[in-house]
Amino acid sequence: MKIQRTIIKAMFTGAVLLSMAPCALAEPGVSDTTILIGRTSAISGPAGPQQVSYEQGYAAALKQINKNGGVHGRQIKMIVMDDAFDAKRTVANSLKMIDEDGVFALFSLNGTGQLTTMMPVIKEKKVPLFGAITGAQSLRSAENFNRYLFHVRAGYAEEMDTIIQHLYTLQQSKIIVIYQNIPFGKALLAHIEASLSKRGAPKLMGAFPVESSGVGADAAVKEALKLNPDNIIVATAGTASVVTVKAIKSSSLKSQIYGSSLLGVASLKKALGDEVNGIVVTQVTTTPFDKGNELSKQYQTAMHDIGVNDFDYGSFEAYINFRFFMEALKGAGHNLTREGLIKSIESRGEIKLGGFIAKYSPTNHDGSSYVDLTMVTSKPVKFIR
Repeated sequence: MKIQRTIIKAMFTGAVLLSMAPCALAEPGVSDTTILIGRTSAISGPAGPQQVSYEQGYAAALKQINKNGGVHGRQIKMIVMDDAFDAKRTVANSLKMIDEDGVFALFSLNGTGQLTTMMPVIKEKKVPLFGAITGAQSLRSAENFNRYLFHVRAGYAEEMDTIIQHLYTLQQSKIIVIYQNIPFGKALLAHIEASLSKRGAPKLMGAFPVESSGVGADAAVKEALKLNPDNIIVATAGTASVVTVKAIKSSSLKSQIYGSSLLGVASLKKALGDEVNGIVVTQVTTTPFDKGNELSKQYQTAMHDIGVNDFDYGSFEAYINFRFFMEALKGAGHNLTREGLIKSIESRGEIKLGGFIAKYSPTNHDGSSYVDLTMVTSKPVKFIR
């Protein structure tokens, strides 16, 4: 199904509060009937294929929340802008939404490089950014703590450590990494190397870069053939994943393929069909297929309601991100302010939905540490835990 993406052009100039006290402007993006939030994302460009599932999850959650009355009676309005995975456009889009459209908060921006460039922006503007789609440790470390950034998903360090612990338990040491030559891929590689080192395990047999367009995948696979590894960790997302996995599957390599939660299984399935079978992928949410879990049941209902009957971890993560943000807004009360939202999230300690927990404090906004290891099967795409 094609999701209709509407960029809401709205300017909230403030409402005059008539009382015995002096007049004051309302909080940006908040009216008596609506809350305006903004999201810039890689809808097009090399990361575009992966975003399809996420767009569906956001759309499903938005419709469900508003259908059920919104937040304290206010409907949620969301501006969506395309940055094509370009950090400069991420900043430009965000500044437009903050300065011109008057959004209350930013939501679920994606990309390690993109989020890194945004850190001084949200700090200067004092605008919360909730549910970033990145697990980079550089955005979670104590020395780089930013009180306006709130994560939900676990970090890349936890994801890669789960893979390495699995291989270490199996006594598998012949490992290579094919990584995307951007901050995201380099971060995954660094976490893999650190995880091996702390266990005293042998170093990687090799690590080979691939560009976001997929250029370099054939050369990386050629080098892998020389080394004949037992395992290949594909530290990529979007188009790079499709090209890289296709190159591996087209070669004579029999290596087990591993990937992060951002590998992009849905787009891999569309491009490669049954070739996705057997790939092992980390996941940062509970399963979206469990009809016995209230959160996944609500997700499935929401997806059906927008006409989508295929469930996957990508759309489920997007749905969870949105739902957790709504819970945070509810917790901040009816008299919603940016500062009040931040203090409310920090003081409540955790947000919990359907057994999925994200924890927060005044010095830690890392959210969840949940990581699962799954194997992909097809017809349709499923994940075996």
